[in-house]
Amino acid sequence: MKVVFVQPFSQAAPGGSSRIFSRLIECHRDSVETLILGVESPAESLPCETFIQERRTWGRLEKSRLRCLADSTWPLTWARRSSEVQDFLNSKQPGHVHSIAHGVGFWPSFRWARRNETPYSFTIHDDVRHLFQGHIWRNSIEKWVQEVWNGATNRFVISPEIGEEYNRRYGQRDWTMVTDGLDQAPVALRPVVSKRLNLYFAGGLNVPYEPNFLAAQQALKLFQGEHPDWEVRFIVRGGRRLECEDPSAPPMEARPFAPQSEVVKDLEEVDLLYLPLSIDPRYANFAKFSLSTKMITYLGSGLPVFYHGPRESAAYQLLKKHDACVSCFSNDPQDIYKAFQAAYSQRERVTNNALSLGRKSFMIDGIRDRFWSRIN
Repeated sequence: MKVVFVQPFSQAAPGGSSRIFSRLIECHRDSVETLILGVESPAESLPCETFIQERRTWGRLEKSRLRCLADSTWPLTWARRSSEVQDFLNSKQPGHVHSIAHGVGFWPSFRWARRNETPYSFTIHDDVRHLFQGHIWRNSIEKWVQEVWNGATNRFVISPEIGEEYNRRYGQRDWTMVTDGLDQAPVALRPVVSKRLNLYFAGGLNVPYEPNFLAAQQALKLFQGEHPDWEVRFIVRGGRRLECEDPSAPPMEARPFAPQSEVVKDLEEVDLLYLPLSIDPRYANFAKFSLSTKMITYLGSGLPVFYHGPRESAAYQLLKKHDACVSCFSNDPQDIYKAFQAAYSQRERVTNNALSLGRKSFMIDGIRDRFWSRIN
């Protein structure tokens, strides 16, 4: 059966959603095609992917607070692009359509599926109210989400929190939790390396996280001052340097995005895994419902996880329930410094609990079977 995924990114792109989907289709590539409806052509794409440009790109403006001006041109091209999505589906005649509530491709693909009586699956990774904040058609898009939530054959969510919230907002429907997973069952706590604190982050350093990183850097400076004979580093895989870094603090060692195999190699030289989420209330709807793919990689690492963000997040609530992390809920360097100390005193307990959680809930074979059993 041919399945068409409609989304605004390539399966080969860096980022949590693309990683989840590429992992889900690893054993089904011959039956999957992807339609990318996005603003910018993907830097990398796969042979089974087709790109349709949603609207003209405005360069640097796309990553600034003035993006709303670029979005204001969106209605000028929307009718034509919506027709192109449906023309593409007419040409493929899939047996199943899947889309995600990132971008707006979910709406024309749902309309096509409904008109052609084709099963349709809807995935939610981030809250629509966060994703489309400031968008010129935000209210219309949320109404589309409500209709698709209620009309889809299947609903896949990244966390129970967002499934429950959408049931409250849009209507009671069954949903299935689907996220990233571990290839192999984690088995062992990694040994402690004496006189070393290397903090590690794997993932995109998004703008809302910047205050967290600068505060963590100051905490590392405090730690280095108290432990002058220790190796103290801040390794950021997939991140970047920040203009306002303290030159007297351990610098952020920015490394480019890399395959999972490189991330696994990185773990040989680190001691504490950094899981930040913005504490700023403006981003509450992102933190509250999303479940980071890097968190799942961390669970299988055999290293302690340091959660740094709001108490209400889905990630923290899960880790807290299983006593699987050390935590800090402020950007006060002194509070973060105390979390570093706790990472040593509680290391064995929280890491073994994280390993157990990974084995119990996040093995990729079970997650993949859960997804495809619904599709089929």
